[in-house]
Amino acid sequence: MKVYLLTSILCFAISNVLAANEFVLLHNNDMHGRFEQVSATSGTCWKELAAKNLCYGGFARVANIVRKFRNESEVIYLNAGDTFTGTIWFTVFRAKIAAAFMNILSPDAMCLGNHEFIDGEKGLFDFLDLVEFPVLAANINFRGEQPPQSLRNSHVIQLNGTKVGIIGAVTPQTRFLSNTKFVNFTDEVEAINKESKKLTAEGIKIIIALVHSGFTTDKIVALNCPEVDIVVGGHTNTFLSNNSSAPHGHPEKIEGNYPTIITQKSGRQVYVVQAAAFTKYIGKATVKFDDEGELIHFEGQPILLDSSIPQDQDVLELLNTYRPKITELENEHLATTKVTLEGGKICRKRECIIGNILTEAMVYSRVKIHSLSNNSWTDSSIAFYNGGGIRSAIELQGPLTSGNVMTGLPFQSRLYMVEVHGSTILKALEHSAEVFTSSAAGGFLQMYGAKVVYNMNSTVGQRVSEVLLLCSECDIPKYEKLQEEKKYKIIITDFLHNGGDKYVFKEKDNQHYIDLSITDSDVFIDFVRDQKILYPTLDGRISFTSAGITLQSNCFVIIVITLAWSFFQ
Repeated sequence: MKVYLLTSILCFAISNVLAANEFVLLHNNDMHGRFEQVSATSGTCWKELAAKNLCYGGFARVANIVRKFRNESEVIYLNAGDTFTGTIWFTVFRAKIAAAFMNILSPDAMCLGNHEFIDGEKGLFDFLDLVEFPVLAANINFRGEQPPQSLRNSHVIQLNGTKVGIIGAVTPQTRFLSNTKFVNFTDEVEAINKESKKLTAEGIKIIIALVHSGFTTDKIVALNCPEVDIVVGGHTNTFLSNNSSAPHGHPEKIEGNYPTIITQKSGRQVYVVQAAAFTKYIGKATVKFDDEGELIHFEGQPILLDSSIPQDQDVLELLNTYRPKITELENEHLATTKVTLEGGKICRKRECIIGNILTEAMVYSRVKIHSLSNNSWTDSSIAFYNGGGIRSAIELQGPLTSGNVMTGLPFQSRLYMVEVHGSTILKALEHSAEVFTSSAAGGFLQMYGAKVVYNMNSTVGQRVSEVLLLCSECDIPKYEKLQEEKKYKIIITDFLHNGGDKYVFKEKDNQHYIDLSITDSDVFIDFVRDQKILYPTLDGRISFTSAGITLQSNCFVIIVITLAWSFFQ
């Protein structure tokens, strides 16, 4: 009887210890201003879709799930960055609306994403001043003014007496992806290991790395950070799931198991999770640790936030406080489009309609104000824009509104007119060809006043086989061969001018540029308003050549596949 009683007491004690080290982990990432519910493709949830219960996500559903689990059990809710940018809501209200909606979700911690730097130091600090939760980034430091106290390297959470350390990191590539003149970045693994040692010295045995650097880096962190137990990731919008495919009708591609398990050299296993993007999913796992802080149980799966998940009323009411300005813009009729204005990720791989309109609008903004002199019809006939800045298509035929434009072009990038040599333009186009082969390809250049032929079979640095540039000092605009020693005035964004996507448009011997004091969406809106009716086409300004045949970029893949199929018949 004594033995039985002692055994019962021991089992009860052990079960209590395990329960103390058990919690629900909720996480999401890359929400990108989807404060409202979205369509299956993460675009606008039109009224027709909502009426059929075909809309998903939105902060009101995220809030419902977080609150539900917090009421039922011990919960750690983490956000892996990139709340900024993506919709007209953020474009209009910037840091204010991002902070308001994140505060209503009240994450236990959030790490910075690269898009949180989009408005520079001021925009980031505005956000940090307003948030009511810790924001983490252990691998950055500021060269100027110190940030608000909400930004820190790590944060410790207590659950039933158990301490859990959360360490944040953001991709060092942010220096090329955003406005970060004032920030130094260090390697994620190095920074996380350094902060881990501090936390373990304080007796903290459970450590979660909250990292906005992409799935590949998540796995590198898991492999090389011996104190880390779980990596919660973001940046690449990676959908991890234990199902064979995404839910029917949804475009997400499953890129690994949930969790993806990484085995370190010591034999220790570290668990990696991400939850796609745009508020459509929230990652949910029940995790359990032993007394030594080792993970002994992990069970979970991302939850699709479909119409079966209620939308919490207080979040919808917060939306309504911002809605009047959004409604005004959504109803401001600019022009009528007869065709779909394609954009989004397609602009990273070929010439696209919005890229064509936008770059022409950039040149048009100068034509409107230029005074004729010396047979010059403009002072700048050439424009370049990185395809990654075009965030969505305008999938409608009919009225085009300011809301459509600001959703597709959310970054409000300022435009510069820069004088450069032809050799600089050539190098930029070679870099665009190199970017084309990368997985993200956000730096692939859209253009006006330039026609380029790429040969992707050539070696790196020699893939531009032909460049024609539109003359500005001429009676009749015509295309002429690029001259490397000649100087050209081109229009680009401040992002490209400052080295975004690793472009180099600044020349050592000539730093001459003019801030045009207008943004990309400003010139787009002005251009389409003047056009009134739109029916733009793809005109072959970007082409690819293979085996001596020049192919327009939108036909390239189709023709190559057709030729290959014919060959093997």
